[in-house]
Amino acid sequence: MTKLIVIDPGHCREEPGSVQVDGELEATYNLSLGLALRDALVNGYDCKVALTREGEEGMVPGGTLADELRTRGELPNKLKADFFLSIHHNSAGVAAARGAELYIHTNRRTADGDLVWLPALAGDGTPNHTAPNSYRLAATMQPIIRDALAEFGIPWRGDPDRIMCCDFAVLRYPNLPCALIETHYGTNPEDNAAADRPEFKTGVARGIARAIGTALELPPKAG
Repeated sequence: MTKLIVIDPGHCREEPGSVQVDGELEATYNLSLGLALRDALVNGYDCKVALTREGEEGMVPGGTLADELRTRGELPNKLKADFFLSIHHNSAGVAAARGAELYIHTNRRTADGDLVWLPALAGDGTPNHTAPNSYRLAATMQPIIRDALAEFGIPWRGDPDRIMCCDFAVLRYPNLPCALIETHYGTNPEDNAAADRPEFKTGVARGIARAIGTALELPPKAG
């Protein structure tokens, strides 16, 4: 049976996310990379692809952010998808922060209920995450995505093999393997300059598509 991948270009017009140092909104960047990833997948592999949005508007116009995230996270369940990927880029209050990260889900929070960002595996190898199927696929995808970004000068944040986990709402609702990628820091001049290169989005999209194709064992299209 042909596998279905749902791509979520993070944010939207109503909640545009962060602003890169060149002024581009995260929502706009995420959409263009999401569309490039869709094309790379359907042109390179025998698969089906759906997006949570194909324009600037979100899935729940006029709704709350919680409504938007829940609707996005539940879409792959309704479509009976095989994998869900949410696309983002990061930001920080200091320009020095840079690099890419790949996240899966954990239900762990602080005692006050705040989000925690943790390595998916603790130092002794025990899981901090609550998504074993997602981790299995993410572990296959991570080095392929890392190497694709490295070709454009984007480093991997932290340990070169690290996968992170967090209770992001968009990863909380899918009942299937899912992940969230932060491709770079839009607030870092070096990362932003790399992401602004004309060939960046198509090149990184091909790398992410190759990672998904490998992890899901998608049949490649001839040629």
